[in-house]
Amino acid sequence: GDPNSNTAIEGDSTTPETPNNSNINSTNQKYLNPERIQRLESIGFSWSMAKPKAKPKSWDERLEELKQWREEHGTYKVPRAESLGEWLHNQRTLYGKKDTKFMTAKAPRMEEIGYKFDVRENTAVSWDDRFQQLVEFRRDHGNFDVPCPLGEEDDNADGDGMGNSEEIMERYKFYKWVTRLHNEYRAYEKGTSSKLNADRVEKLKGVDFEFKGPKSRGRPSTSNITLVPKISWEKRLVQLQAFKTDTGHLNIDHNYKHCSNLGGWAAEMSTLYNNWKAGTQHLSEDTIAKFNQLIALGFQFSVLPYYENNRSWEDHYSVLLMFKEDHQGSARVPLKYKADLRLGKWVQTQRQQYKLLQEGKRSKLTEDRIERLEDAGFEWEVAGGATTQEEDEDEMQV
Repeated sequence: GDPNSNTAIEGDSTTPETPNNSNINSTNQKYLNPERIQRLESIGFSWSMAKPKAKPKSWDERLEELKQWREEHGTYKVPRAESLGEWLHNQRTLYGKKDTKFMTAKAPRMEEIGYKFDVRENTAVSWDDRFQQLVEFRRDHGNFDVPCPLGEEDDNADGDGMGNSEEIMERYKFYKWVTRLHNEYRAYEKGTSSKLNADRVEKLKGVDFEFKGPKSRGRPSTSNITLVPKISWEKRLVQLQAFKTDTGHLNIDHNYKHCSNLGGWAAEMSTLYNNWKAGTQHLSEDTIAKFNQLIALGFQFSVLPYYENNRSWEDHYSVLLMFKEDHQGSARVPLKYKADLRLGKWVQTQRQQYKLLQEGKRSKLTEDRIERLEDAGFEWEVAGGATTQEEDEDEMQV
């Protein structure tokens, strides 16, 4: 009979690459010959078991994919769940922001193939129009507590691709505008990038709009926090001076646990001072004198405790730009950057999100954010050891 019939192919599940004729020895030739190799390859058989890595598509490739979608489905509407839909959403966002580079080079090319940016999306509602809408809401409801129309609050949602009516989506956009006012006000007070200016703040306060602090995520349990030990006031002053000498400032991160939890102590001092200034807490003359000592050192009482300390992406980006200015144009932030631990973790998160994007997975990193980070000189891959220059630093001995 045929020696090849009813015989399993030896080693076919582990063959790492396409065999060639010169490598087929006399033993294997009777099982896997050139003719069989050709027949297997003709039906798309892969010799490698490794999964190919998804390569991020270029803008031109996405545009071509959009044209093909239109030909196959008769519409340019792509579900957000599709990777093409996510890309299309990012393009509309750039269009809505009137991004200069996008409007000059890319928007015309999309319009050339017949894509029409929705009029409602194109026409951004002005700040003054939203303010008037806020005044009318207060008049009708007696407060500024605008509810989320999607049933439950979701800070990560943007309302796109959820199948809601245009009326609901418009209410959602108004709700998000109002909730962002609080973050914008905190950025305005810090002097970082904000859509609020003195005139807008005055208008909001003029209608008795109350700016709220960050949402409380609940106080952490004692198992999740490091308690602040009681040490002498004099030693704390020495620690502060050492920190300032080392970093050039006293913007201490609340997570900074060195020096007997100096970050936690700084947060406690800030809370105590701000309560006293607000008139909600009475303090002794001795404590007030200590505050004056801290002020003389340059301490600004702006360290928020863990459960009140949130930063938006925009806040972190502004801090990254300041870091770059202070470090001779370098945006390479150490992971455990003791002057601002959150910035180091945020930088790591951006790289993780970028990796997800490269793997074709869902990512919070938009094309606009990638472009802004790259404009700031941000590096997506850093050579080994480059991010650890301060990671293993010892606790200051003071």
